[in-house]
Amino acid sequence: MFGWRPRTFRTELLLVFLGLFLVVQTVGFVVTQVASERNARAQIEESLAVAGETLARLMADRERHVIEAGRLLAGDFAFKATFATREPPTILSMLDNHRRRIEADSMVLVSIEETTIADTLRITEFGEPFGHPWLIDRALDDDAGEAAGVLFLEGRPFQFIVLPLLAPLHEAWITVGFRLDDTFVAPLKTLSRAEVSLVTPTSGRVHASTLEGPARSALEYVLPETLPTGSFALELQDREFLSLRVPIAGEGEPIYALMMRPVDEVLAPYHRLQTILGALFAIGLLAAAAGAAMLARGLARPLVSLTQHARSIARGDYAQRVDLDRRDELGELASAFNDMAHGLAERDRVRNLLGMVVSPQIADELLSREIQLGGEEREVTVMFADCRGYTAMSENLAPAEVLGRLNEMLTVLTEVIERHGGVVDKYIGDAVMALFGAPLANPDDPVRAVACALEMMSAMHETRGGLQLSIGINTGRVVAGNMGSTRRLNYTVIGDTVNLASRVESLTRNYDADVLVTAATRDACGDAFDFRHVDSVAVKGRAAPVDVYEPNKPS
Repeated sequence: MFGWRPRTFRTELLLVFLGLFLVVQTVGFVVTQVASERNARAQIEESLAVAGETLARLMADRERHVIEAGRLLAGDFAFKATFATREPPTILSMLDNHRRRIEADSMVLVSIEETTIADTLRITEFGEPFGHPWLIDRALDDDAGEAAGVLFLEGRPFQFIVLPLLAPLHEAWITVGFRLDDTFVAPLKTLSRAEVSLVTPTSGRVHASTLEGPARSALEYVLPETLPTGSFALELQDREFLSLRVPIAGEGEPIYALMMRPVDEVLAPYHRLQTILGALFAIGLLAAAAGAAMLARGLARPLVSLTQHARSIARGDYAQRVDLDRRDELGELASAFNDMAHGLAERDRVRNLLGMVVSPQIADELLSREIQLGGEEREVTVMFADCRGYTAMSENLAPAEVLGRLNEMLTVLTEVIERHGGVVDKYIGDAVMALFGAPLANPDDPVRAVACALEMMSAMHETRGGLQLSIGINTGRVVAGNMGSTRRLNYTVIGDTVNLASRVESLTRNYDADVLVTAATRDACGDAFDFRHVDSVAVKGRAAPVDVYEPNKPS
């Protein structure tokens, strides 16, 4: 079975898609896992929100129940008669009797002056100020004279209501309280399947909780001083609980109901699903391994051959060829590989040719269009720039210092030439020959050359040694091309235009001028510069005198 080889690479590619299917299956497994956890957390958050609403309804129902019981007490004739005796023990006995009837944990009778008349918990004695006047103030602001809130008695939270005692006028205040303890929060766990705890984060206390002893102690240990809004995670005994705070209005330090559900408990069904998916993934992996083995056997040999020839090419041996007796896509790949080797050989040949060119910045232009390597005639502006005072400087400085200053000068001049679109043809000792128009041509090459010369004069002031520069410029027809031997070429220009530019540069010393140009350059520049006619000079090699001009800065 493993000896079978498909006729076309397309068939082999189908086998690769089997592996791609496994990748998709893996991604699906991961996505399912992430989505399951996200969905589980969303369910937990929703259930916690429901638990918070249930708590609010439970407290509201208890508040209504207490208010109704308080109203019955306030309207009870026997209680009013007892209150009329003004005897604290008798009033306290009646008050405690009613407390047991409504299953309250505390009842306090407060005078209009907000002093204690009777307290079933005996926290305050007769005549002492009522410890929570804010609750009575809230009742005074209510149209019915009733109010509710959470307060602390001996460090424990109570839900209290206050309502007036009318006998028949408003004679006192009746307050009824219920502890917010484990008994209070226990039903919430049954209703919401969430762990419920009443906490004060600032003091780190857990007043009531459905958690068992060790977990409750752990909650006090990890409880942050500030509970975040929205859902957040808490670690209790190596279990992650998604939690939600529900604020409970009260006096003094804030108290919160903390709703918590363990994440692993909700994720259990999803974990079972992931186990099933994992088994399917393993089966698919085995199937893919068998298919990959078949594919590898069919591709190994030609790929090894291609690898060996690729290493030969990396060593620069482009003569090697890949011969595969195949008619499928791998055979076409081998043919393309051979074409690539030929192309790389041609590329290196061109690269070596470009390496012989003096100015590497023209490489892209040489590759982008055809240039006659033997030479072509074209209009060029030639510049010769020579350093004055070089000989004197050489006599006074060490050779290394002379070379350093010369390199500094040539660097500055080269940067100016290239900035104006010129090309350095060659360095001749302390002189530079530059071309404008070969091999790259611009319509304003003469203007560029003159502007470059003026900037070169300014740039020389920045070099060391006080060197001066003399520049000659001429424009005309030349032959531009690669000259030299077959092993070393030099792109340059030749012709009378070049010779005249060199002669004009030499004339600068006779006229105390920094830059001189010929009439051809002046005419080509048009109105770009102001030129001063210097002289008509007989130049070696020319029968007629040559007019030379000195350019000024652009007008």
